[in-house]
Amino acid sequence: MNSPKSVRKSVTMNDVAKAAGVHQTTVSLAFRHHPGIPEATREKILAVAQRLDYRPNPLVAALMGQLRNRKRKGTGEVIAYLTNHPPTFPWRMEAAFYAMYEGAVNRAAEMGFSLQEFDLGTGNMNATRMHDILLARGIRGIVIAPLPAKQKVIDLDVRQFAVVSLGVSLQSPQVERIANDHHQSMQVAFRECLRRGYRRIGFLIGRGLSDRLEGRWLSAFLHEQTLLPAGQRLRPLLLDPFMLNECKSHLASWLPRTKPDVVLAPFGGWQKSWRDALMQLSGNPDLGVVNLTLPPSPGIFSGIQQNARNLGQIAIERVVARLQHNELGPLVLIQNTMLHGEWHDGETLPDRAGMTK
Repeated sequence: MNSPKSVRKSVTMNDVAKAAGVHQTTVSLAFRHHPGIPEATREKILAVAQRLDYRPNPLVAALMGQLRNRKRKGTGEVIAYLTNHPPTFPWRMEAAFYAMYEGAVNRAAEMGFSLQEFDLGTGNMNATRMHDILLARGIRGIVIAPLPAKQKVIDLDVRQFAVVSLGVSLQSPQVERIANDHHQSMQVAFRECLRRGYRRIGFLIGRGLSDRLEGRWLSAFLHEQTLLPAGQRLRPLLLDPFMLNECKSHLASWLPRTKPDVVLAPFGGWQKSWRDALMQLSGNPDLGVVNLTLPPSPGIFSGIQQNARNLGQIAIERVVARLQHNELGPLVLIQNTMLHGEWHDGETLPDRAGMTK
């Protein structure tokens, strides 16, 4: 008679504690990268756990995360909202940025947390000092706000924090990024133009912005152009910088050469000035205008609502989830959580389907 196969005995946290010569509570805190555990002790415990092939029970880990979160709820534990804009750029004046912040503040309060801004761009602040301040205040959750132009890296040690970022520009540290799905937004806007009878669809964007978005708008636009007859395909105009007063000469050349019947661009809160200039320089009072980055109050403009407030809410939910599951530190690979944009029907893209052949 064959003997039953041996069953692998699960290694427990207590086994790790005995092998490392520490208390079980110390092991638990080390696994969660608690700031009260010295780095040398944590590394020793992790090495022992790896040698013993310790594998945490996912059901127990999830339950403990829920219990810890219940203890947090209502205590007002702080989540850091990390900004890094220079004093010359008051980010709160940017409607979309402030809407993200408001969404994050409200969702944090609903979940029993409070959100507090920490500014890397002021005075003599640096990443090392910010790291120490956050740890000293017992803060373990961070939302990194959209970065200023041309910045892709924050030299912050995030190994002891649950971190997500807003926008797709952050390349390092590698964390989960919460952003609008720019590719989908361009497809929605482009196809809405076609549905309304527009056939010569133009696109303006700043080179720097396109690079920060990893070409998502541009690639979607070029793809949609391939579906049109060759005679209707327009080359996009990439501007550097994307500032109206500094690129009027380029517009004055591009508009009569390409003759678009509608122009798509991320006009943001400067949509009226851009529309007035485009109509004047093109000599076409019926030129359609689509804003890919509508402000929360879009007025008469047609375009894409990126749902900035929802992005802020999702960022908080993801940070809290990472805290619950002890998912601290950078990721091996960047993860993107993309939120679809929504079409807003304004007055700057009137229906031409009945007037076109």
